[in-house]
Amino acid sequence: MKSTSHDNQEFEQQFDADSRLADSSRIADSHIRDVLMQVPVSIVVYRGPDFIVDMINQRALEMWGITYDDVINKPLLEIWPELLGQDTEKILTRVYTTGKSHVANEVAIKYAGIGKTHGGAFNFVLNPVHDLNGKVIGITSTCTDVTREVRTKKAIADTEKRYNKIMMQSPFAFAIFKGKDMVISLANDSMKQVLGKGNDIEGKPLLEVLPELVGQVFPGYLENVYKTGQPFHANEALCKLQRNGRVEDAYFNFVYQPYREVDESISGITVIAYEVTNEVLAKKLVEESEKRYRELIYESPVGIYTCDAEGEIEMYNDTAVRIWGRKPEPGKDKWCGAWKMYNTDGTFLSHDDCPMAIILKEGRNVGREIIIERPDGTKSSVIPYPRLVYDSNGKITGAINTVIDITPQVVALKKIEESEKYLAKLAAIIQFSEDAIISKTVEGIVTSWNPGAAKIFGYSDEEMIGQPITKIIPEDRLNEEPDILNRIQKGEVIEHFETKRLTKAGKLLDISVTISPMKDSQGKITGASKIARDITEAKKAEALLIESERQFRQIADSMPQIVWTATPDGHLDYYNRQWYEFTGFEEDYSDLSWVRILHPDDVQISVDKYHYSIKTGEPYQVEYRFADRNKRDTFRWFMGRANPVRDERGNIVKWFGTFTEIDDAKRIQQELELGKQRRDDFIKMASHELKTPITTIKGYIQLVLNVVKDEEKEISPLLVKSSLLTMDKQVSRLTRLMSELLDLSRIEAGQLELRKESFSLNELVIEIVQDLLYTSNKFSINIYHDFECIVHADRDRIGQVLTNFLTNAIKYSPGADKIEVRIFKPEKGQVAVSVKDRGIGIAKEDQEKIFERYYRAEGKSEQTYPGFGVGLYIAGEIIQRHNGRIFVESEKGNGSTFSFTVPVETE
Repeated sequence: MKSTSHDNQEFEQQFDADSRLADSSRIADSHIRDVLMQVPVSIVVYRGPDFIVDMINQRALEMWGITYDDVINKPLLEIWPELLGQDTEKILTRVYTTGKSHVANEVAIKYAGIGKTHGGAFNFVLNPVHDLNGKVIGITSTCTDVTREVRTKKAIADTEKRYNKIMMQSPFAFAIFKGKDMVISLANDSMKQVLGKGNDIEGKPLLEVLPELVGQVFPGYLENVYKTGQPFHANEALCKLQRNGRVEDAYFNFVYQPYREVDESISGITVIAYEVTNEVLAKKLVEESEKRYRELIYESPVGIYTCDAEGEIEMYNDTAVRIWGRKPEPGKDKWCGAWKMYNTDGTFLSHDDCPMAIILKEGRNVGREIIIERPDGTKSSVIPYPRLVYDSNGKITGAINTVIDITPQVVALKKIEESEKYLAKLAAIIQFSEDAIISKTVEGIVTSWNPGAAKIFGYSDEEMIGQPITKIIPEDRLNEEPDILNRIQKGEVIEHFETKRLTKAGKLLDISVTISPMKDSQGKITGASKIARDITEAKKAEALLIESERQFRQIADSMPQIVWTATPDGHLDYYNRQWYEFTGFEEDYSDLSWVRILHPDDVQISVDKYHYSIKTGEPYQVEYRFADRNKRDTFRWFMGRANPVRDERGNIVKWFGTFTEIDDAKRIQQELELGKQRRDDFIKMASHELKTPITTIKGYIQLVLNVVKDEEKEISPLLVKSSLLTMDKQVSRLTRLMSELLDLSRIEAGQLELRKESFSLNELVIEIVQDLLYTSNKFSINIYHDFECIVHADRDRIGQVLTNFLTNAIKYSPGADKIEVRIFKPEKGQVAVSVKDRGIGIAKEDQEKIFERYYRAEGKSEQTYPGFGVGLYIAGEIIQRHNGRIFVESEKGNGSTFSFTVPVETE
């Protein structure tokens, strides 16, 4: 009994010890499992040859996309039947049967999860699990998802490949010189074209390819950069190159950068150059032109001076000083440098009321004769011609005044007037003139009759003196004489009055009559003097001229240009039919008819040049804008030209002119200038946009490298993950920018290819939207399928257009979170896709240009809205090549709706 009692006690003690050991084991096992469940690495424990899931942690469940109850205590092939026969099953079996571990990196795996297919790249380790006897009873799997890292490395490799391709195709000359001899290691097509030495230059020393550089500064610059590692750049540097069989002066903007190896040692020089020869030569021509202009101003025989917008005198030539008799005092004299000024009637004219002051203060041109008094008391008569000066924005910056001294002309004119009065008196009594010179009383009784009158009319002076003048007037024109006498008594002069008169023989003559009143010494009108000229033959010639004029007008009316003529003094006397069709005017030969439809900015210069040509006899040519009567507030560009027609003595007898429409050519020129500006803006912006992601990637790489170098410092997974996410985002951005550049290059080269296939447009829209939501989950994107169809098109390119619409909707909707996508049928045989946002909207004037190359509606804030501004241009080209249409409906501040259409494959 005692023995039995002792045995039982011993058994109970052993049982208690075993229980405590088991409890401790369970507690330890539970603790280990808790730790394994929370580690950020996928861990799965399989048992037995069927690989039953004995334990799986939370990270593995997240990667598998499955719940704990769906996998625990279930065979792997029951959970993932698609693994049957794959390498995964074979590797597990080998580890289980051989007891040897298996390690693999960046393995691509695909498997079906709940509701969708999973896949990616993984690093995993398989280790056998042994029992106490060393027998393999299971496998532990440790797996890390390295999908993002693999994609990042591939993206970086692709980016480097594209970058090299872009540099080789760049319009900038690019080359790499290696070693002290500057051997040409790499040169793109632009560099080869600039050097003009052919394509076979790689592998040759620079001075062997370009011996003409010996003695020039460039080898020294290269050597200094190679030795010191300091970059060097220069603008408009002169380089003499042997090109096209001769030595040419070429100008370049260039940068020399040291080329460094991985260990930071300098092994060569990177060269980026851009030839600016044409720009430099053009600038020199402008400088030379400006120099000649200033020489012309200072050496001009007329006085010239300028004022700023406030009237301060800025510049004047020596002739102006001679006219003024003094030099203006800086800061004191305004408007004009004259000492004193007077009007022609002798009244005082203040500087504040002079023509220069009026045009700057009121914009009115009141150029007229004035009198200038010098400090020495001498005076001169002058005519100022002030003209406003504008900057490129149309703002008045000052005025220029041309002062012409007309004192000699004024003196001569007075002498001429006195002489003309004297000659007029003499002419009244000339007896030997071939013209009829007749005088009569205010009652119409002839008082004198010269031999010329006797010859023309056949009556002697005895037969006519004392007789009424009506003796030679036909009966049907007797009513003319009372009217003539009435006008004479009023003191009027009747010039070149054409009428008909009778000879003694009864012959009817065409005559031209000029009649002037005659006054006595008290100024009383006592009669009239008449000069009559037989113009019968002239009238016949005039009839022939009229017929010639009719034929001329018939020819002019058939010309496409507007044709006009003017008298020698510039009075317009004819327009052809095209003028009246363009303007809608009724026949009007007024001098101001063409001025009425001129653009206000063109009136002054056009009128000034016309008066100058009339005055000098030089041909007239100017560009200006006429109002288009068919389009309100629209003007069209014309080229106005006129040449004088001279007789055999060189006298101007007529002006012949044309208005030729150049509106299309003018607008093409303006578009080319605008395109150049946009291209320059695009290059600046592209430099900024490409540099930003590269700088960010480089910064984070350096950050991670610095952490890795410190082996004792624990690496934070959160830091690594954050850095990789940022680099991935920037690589994606860089990839998108490079894709846009490549597409733009293909479009310009006509090499944008389409790979068409039949597919569901509705499914493509769903796919694009879902992919976008993964990266922009703060937006709600609703899809409306008003129409479902199959299209035959390039699926990737159509997806590219839709992606551009969606990313723009997100980018330009900073204060909104909803986007609507609609697929609908706009017309038979077509399907349309629209993307509507609630963003900043687009101004009306920008909507017609938004699809143009390099055009950015927001235009001025690359920081706020980054990008190249070519996405919509590329989208437009893609849709156009699909025989579709792309358009936008928008209102500033109220969002935009971008749409495109493509043909459907079947109705």
